[in-house]
Amino acid sequence: MNEDPDELLEAQPLDLPSDGGFRRTPRNASPWPWLIILLLLLGGGLFLIQSLKDQQEDPLPGPTPTPAPEVTATPEVEDGSRSRELLADLVEQARLWKSRAAPFWAEERWQDFEAKRARGDELLAEARFSAAEEAYEQALEDIKHFETRWESIQVQLFALGEEAYLAGKAEAALALVEAGLVEDASSEEGKALLQKAKRLPELLEAMKSAREAVELQDWALAWLQVERADAFDPEYPGMDSLRDQAKKGLADEEFRRSLSEGLAALEAGRLEQAERSLKEAKGFDANHPALRSFEAQLERALREREVLKRRSQAERFEAEENWKAAHEEWLWLQEADPEAPWAQSGLERSLKWLILQTRIQRAQKALLSAEAADLRAELDTLADLPKGLQADAELFIAEWELMRKPITVKLLSNNETEIRLRGKARWKPFFEREISLPPGRYEFRGSRLGHRDVYKVLVVEPGSAAMELRVESTEGIY
Repeated sequence: MNEDPDELLEAQPLDLPSDGGFRRTPRNASPWPWLIILLLLLGGGLFLIQSLKDQQEDPLPGPTPTPAPEVTATPEVEDGSRSRELLADLVEQARLWKSRAAPFWAEERWQDFEAKRARGDELLAEARFSAAEEAYEQALEDIKHFETRWESIQVQLFALGEEAYLAGKAEAALALVEAGLVEDASSEEGKALLQKAKRLPELLEAMKSAREAVELQDWALAWLQVERADAFDPEYPGMDSLRDQAKKGLADEEFRRSLSEGLAALEAGRLEQAERSLKEAKGFDANHPALRSFEAQLERALREREVLKRRSQAERFEAEENWKAAHEEWLWLQEADPEAPWAQSGLERSLKWLILQTRIQRAQKALLSAEAADLRAELDTLADLPKGLQADAELFIAEWELMRKPITVKLLSNNETEIRLRGKARWKPFFEREISLPPGRYEFRGSRLGHRDVYKVLVVEPGSAAMELRVESTEGIY
């Protein structure tokens, strides 16, 4: 046998929980002293019986026989061969169980086994063979204990391996799972757990690095290590807490960065960049008090910029005399800052000219209406009209006056027809007559005794030249 007994029996640094306390196996007394005493007693008894028989067969007196020397049992000479056989058996048994029942290495019972074996080695070296045999036999009793335990634990290997894995005991988990796969090599659960157990050291190292980074508040590194650990097992105990810490720390760091950049952009007047920073910061902590303050400052700055923009637009619309658009801008500005006198002034001014512009446009469509006449009279009282509006007013006045300028109309007849202008005048028969009519639509009727009436319509356009109309009844009815 080539194995080194010390190496094979060396306890491994696993830390699996034991199944409870174990009692040390009591030291068994050596049988050799009692065997020697028993042999001595047996020899003495046989000698006594033989002497009595000799006396009964030879009752005659004679010379006294010389007594035979006392027979004593000679103990077996111990040369340590039995102890060495036990040691060899012990080494082989330990090797087998070390390769198969690895979960037991770290138990107290295995430590007792190691102590008894070491004690036996010491006694064997001192040539105290009986004591060495006793120590080795007690150590073998511990091996038998493991055999009994192993029969009941085989069905729990994967469960125990999972417990060891979750407890962070990589070597124990690996040993348990591998032992379980020896019993059931086709187990998918065991195969998956084996891969996890193999990668457990890397997972634990990543988690350790993440915790150190969290303590140093190096959130980028912490998050990097958390992602690395997630690649191994995102549901490993402690990962949720570690992930939350790293995520919150990273979010806080990014929040402060975004807020700082946003404030700098706001101070420099780069409002679009400040808005982007605000949006980023809200993604990290929408309820942070500092964020609410920053948002209020940004809203105020944006409103001020919008006010300047809308005021500029209102003034541009006024310059273009687009009074409707200007009025809408001034109305927004007045609502945005009701206390601003310039906004109120602009609103009143735009409203005034918008109303006048609307009245002129409406009157131009009905020059003969009373509204047009009232507007014509009012325009004479207005001064300092905007240039465009002044031109509109002058055009209206010209159209209004032209509409009222009479046009000369020459009426022609046969001196037998009586002519009437509906709602205006009536003339006796004539050959020719000139009248003046303002622009408009006129209806003439010619009547003659014994003849049918005749009707003529005349439309007088503003600014027309002299016009001519013949009205005479010539169709008799008898």
